Amino acid sequence: MSELRADTITASDGTSPVTLTKQSAAKGWCTFDGTAGTPTFNDSFNGSSITDGPSSGDQAMNLTNAMTNANYPASFLGNARSQFGTPAGSHTSSSVCTIRSTNISDANTDNSFVQIVIHGDLA
Repeated sequence: MSELRADTITASDGTSPVTLTKQSAAKGWCTFDGTAGTPTFNDSFNGSSITDGPSSGDQAMNLTNAMTNANYPASFLGNARSQFGTPAGSHTSSSVCTIRSTNISDANTDNSFVQIVIHGDLA
């Protein structure tokens, strides 16, 4: 049986980190509190910031490293009694499409716990 142990894996130039470009691993994810005045990440990977839209329930994850194009899939999860539906902004290679969150009464609402996961190819 073989065993591989490493503290750091770098690209062939010896200094750059290895990036996942053509694999199925998530290329970005985040969790944040959408009810905060200015939302900030609780935790994230490949997230640079959150844009808080003009309406309740409108927030977007901005990416540190862009995707190859705007045709990547994104999954959203919020509080138990909310749903994500109507796009409220543009889905670009560097920002996850803002999705409007509504409560069970179909009113726009901010969620106290939002999760976003994206897949696709990095630029």
